[in-house]
Amino acid sequence: MADQIVLVDASVEVDDEAYPVIGNTIVFTEGNGETSVTAASQGGRPILVASQDITTKVSTVKFEVPSSVEMMNKSREIGAKGIGRVIRISGTDAGGNRLGRTFRSAALVTDPEKSIQNEGTIPMEFKASPAVPS
Repeated sequence: MADQIVLVDASVEVDDEAYPVIGNTIVFTEGNGETSVTAASQGGRPILVASQDITTKVSTVKFEVPSSVEMMNKSREIGAKGIGRVIRISGTDAGGNRLGRTFRSAALVTDPEKSIQNEGTIPMEFKASPAVPS
């Protein structure tokens, strides 16, 4: 099993505005894309041929925010703005190692379900250009 990354001060910003994020809900993909590998023959010997599918070079950013009137309105506004959001994720682990990623040209790709209840959450899911270390 891979080591878990636990950030002691995780932060998410959307268009330079820090969002209150529910603990343990931040998930992302780098957007490196998928690689297809197939066998071919070269001079009678098998070789591997790899090709990247550029259409899969899209990153994903998911997190949940507390359900409040303010966050319900913000999620609506972000969805209405469409593509072009900038998402930043950052934090450090207990050892002081820093993680930072910036996702440009992001768009909210779901219509978030808004829980009107105590301790409810609003799940936010974005698709963006490949992540850039920041």
